Amino acid sequence: MTVAKLLTVVLQNVSRNRKNFFFSSFGITVGVCVFSFFVALTVGIREEELNRIYPVDLIEVEPATVNIAGTRSSVEKVPFNGEGAKALASMEGIAGVFPKLRSKLQATYRLGGQLFGQNGVTFEAYFDGLDDELLRRELEAGESQRGRKSVRDRLREKYGRDRRCYGDEDCSPGEDCRDGVCREMEYWTRFSDHGEYLPCTSEALCADGYSCILGQCRRTCSAQSDAPCYSTETCSAVPCASAADCGAGKCESGHCSLSVCTMRCDSGMCPAGQECVPEACGGNDDCVDGTCIAGKCALAGSCAFMRCVQTALEEQVHSNPDLARGERPNVCEDGTPKAPGTQCASARCPTGSYCSVHTYFRQGNLWKDKRGEGRCELPVPAVLNPLVLELFNMVLGSTLDRTQLGTLDTLLGYQGAVTFGHSFYKETVKDRTPVGKRIMVVGFSSKALEAGVTLPMEYVKRANSRYKGRKAADEFDSMILQLSSAEFLPSVLKKLEQYNIQLSRRSAEAEKFRTVLLVAIAIFFIMASIILGIAATNITHTFLMVIYERKREIGILRALGATKWDIRLIFLVESLLIGAAGGIFGNAVAVGMSAAADFLANSYIGEFPFQPETFFRFQPEWMAASFGFAVIFSLIGALFPANRAASMDPAKTLTLP
Repeated sequence: MTVAKLLTVVLQNVSRNRKNFFFSSFGITVGVCVFSFFVALTVGIREEELNRIYPVDLIEVEPATVNIAGTRSSVEKVPFNGEGAKALASMEGIAGVFPKLRSKLQATYRLGGQLFGQNGVTFEAYFDGLDDELLRRELEAGESQRGRKSVRDRLREKYGRDRRCYGDEDCSPGEDCRDGVCREMEYWTRFSDHGEYLPCTSEALCADGYSCILGQCRRTCSAQSDAPCYSTETCSAVPCASAADCGAGKCESGHCSLSVCTMRCDSGMCPAGQECVPEACGGNDDCVDGTCIAGKCALAGSCAFMRCVQTALEEQVHSNPDLARGERPNVCEDGTPKAPGTQCASARCPTGSYCSVHTYFRQGNLWKDKRGEGRCELPVPAVLNPLVLELFNMVLGSTLDRTQLGTLDTLLGYQGAVTFGHSFYKETVKDRTPVGKRIMVVGFSSKALEAGVTLPMEYVKRANSRYKGRKAADEFDSMILQLSSAEFLPSVLKKLEQYNIQLSRRSAEAEKFRTVLLVAIAIFFIMASIILGIAATNITHTFLMVIYERKREIGILRALGATKWDIRLIFLVESLLIGAAGGIFGNAVAVGMSAAADFLANSYIGEFPFQPETFFRFQPEWMAASFGFAVIFSLIGALFPANRAASMDPAKTLTLP
């Protein structure tokens, strides 16, 4: 029998037995619908929720702990420091190791502006530090994916008009001056250590890798290598007058035995908030860094933080953030020195920087009055977890009667204040002066702290050392491991157990959730298999009845020359059509049910953190698998009836009454 004749006979049989065809395919449709619907729900939750919060190729680990007499102590074979990070990086399946350091000092946030009003709100500050290499790539991808383009940029692309500038102050908010043209600010580039002015009187105030040289904590280096220095810095020798100028080093032949990382300004370019240290001086006041040795400024030709004075009260700064730039003493607004006996408008810290106070006029009244002397610095870059925006829209927006924020980009560039060493619940650390900083939101990442902010590692390292001692920054609290691929996860976890290293709470929860989802898929597969099995049994019963009704027709076909294989193919192709119809309609019903479920969820459940646009993700491979299951079970159900029909004797069937 040719294929064309076979299909003609099959379609005629289906047309004559529409009721049987419908009821046979109904069970297949239900099984496919159940399988596709719940698998799409499971995969959607995994992709839209779990992998957004806990990326599958990243795990966070910490030292294993044991409970001894009610006290938890860590038991580790690999130290959680630089050496331990190198040991883990050498393991197979690990592409990168990124340490994490939590803040161990008391601190408070002060947020104002449009989000919290002119008076602002103050609350305890929690933050941690991460290597900027881990987040910068993600921040760049996230900012590019969201396609941030202002109206000005679109007009510039369309009409070719650029806005010329000489500095950031010539550009609008959210822009900076690059190559003489105002450009949309790329916030992700700012997540790095911009440095800070850290006055000191002893080594105890400086972090590991820093030393109290010339009254300031400076990053030390070796004259033979620039390894600890950033790419824009060089390792420079430090002139000295006595050993007191050299911190942990010695003053030998007019120079400290320790060298420091400096940014040279031979080309006249320094970051915002810094200026070039002159060479000649008559006293410390003539040097930006405040150290004049034998008529020459120490570290001449390098960039140093500008001096500034904050004369505005904190409430005034929060109502007008531009006042955070303070004033530069003895410098006129045009940048010229203020002549004795003359008056001129004082210059302020350059656009983009602020006056970080380190010496307060009224030390005992820091709740409201943080006026004092300081240095111009760039804001500390901060990354937020997207959960923060969700919580703001859900809780703070309604509680504080503020308009909800629509997108993450609304918070990009937002600035607030943080005071290190100051708390509602703890006394100020003895012999430590609280320091006010400004933080600026530069991006969003699920790796960031859920109930706080994430800063570049060096800021947290310096703050912990300054207020809690060097031991507070010697060891990392945890490490984030970048896997070469998710396939290495089981072998990596097994190796970590040998090193007495365990998953952190977040990663352990993620593994539990992934296990639950795998079990859920297995359960749905079993449920769908049972339904499809019942449907296959129903097909068997249906075809047995059809064979009884069509036995004379089968005998005629055999008498006309149809082979046993032709009879078998007729029933198998009919079952194939039943399976195909059930697979197609089952997937279609599953898609329709998912749309209805999303609509009901959005209408009645309300908003919640990380709410996705849809809870379902229909992947082609899973839909193809469900279609294949439908066809296979249909063929299995029709196999016995088809063989029975093929084995019927045509002579007997034609002589039956």
